[in-house]
Amino acid sequence: MGTGFKPADIGPIGMLFALSPTIRSAFERLSKYVNAVQGATSSGVFEENGDFVWSYRIVDPSMWPRRQDSEFTIAASCQLVRSCFRRGWRPIEMQLEHHAPRDAGVLERIYGAPILFGQSSNRIVMNKAEADRVHRAEDKSLIEILERHIGDLVNEPAAGDILKEKVQALISIYLGRKPVTVATLAAELKMSPRSLQRRLSEEGVSLRDLVRQHRQTLAAHYLGDRHAAPMSEIARVLGYADNTVLWRALRSWEKKGSPLPSRR
Repeated sequence: MGTGFKPADIGPIGMLFALSPTIRSAFERLSKYVNAVQGATSSGVFEENGDFVWSYRIVDPSMWPRRQDSEFTIAASCQLVRSCFRRGWRPIEMQLEHHAPRDAGVLERIYGAPILFGQSSNRIVMNKAEADRVHRAEDKSLIEILERHIGDLVNEPAAGDILKEKVQALISIYLGRKPVTVATLAAELKMSPRSLQRRLSEEGVSLRDLVRQHRQTLAAHYLGDRHAAPMSEIARVLGYADNTVLWRALRSWEKKGSPLPSRR
């Protein structure tokens, strides 16, 4: 289950990962190019509580459940780190969006780290200092060749056509972990808050709309699962202060014609 994964298995993207000087730069490149090459996915990196975090999830809500994809991708990513940087490397923690299976102990042994289930995305939490440790000198010329090659393989749409998708990706990465505000997302996208609001408005949406849609999608999955976590945990995953705020949101959605499944 991903434990035999090699850089060559994902072509030039895998080679970029293997040639990166640090674990951080490897995951930054993996996020950038996997999002471009593999549609309907969202991945990115951020720091939280002094740790370095890589996040990955499929964004197509119709593809649920997707336990196999999540577990394989996280295991394969860990194997890439062990084969390219340090054989005995261990993450601090794993987070998976599906609920705990009966064989959770087997997964923890494979990953080499404790696992939190029922999260808003799949994540690998790593030691920041270890992620920034330099393991090799970077061959800039070779990196440029590989990046050009990947660019030739990707038909990227114009930047203006994908802003909504970029914002949706950031919401899926940060929700429940970091504040999802116009200011924070604008900084991530390297534009002013006003420009972000204007561009989204031109596409007929707002940040509030996109956050609400993402929360509704997650809530539908978790509330419709008979093995779902307690309401307080679902509230945290959806970025709410507590389950009272979640209940208010659920009632509001129902009044607006978007009822969600009841707890089974």
